[in-house]
Amino acid sequence: ELGNQEGCEVIHECFIIPIPLTRY
Repeated sequence: ELGNQEGCEVIHECFIIPIPLTRY
């Protein structure tokens, strides 16, 4: 689930990767 895409820009541990998934 991409429900953490909002917190990605803040927390880069959404998908265990150092890049924000907000662009996706």
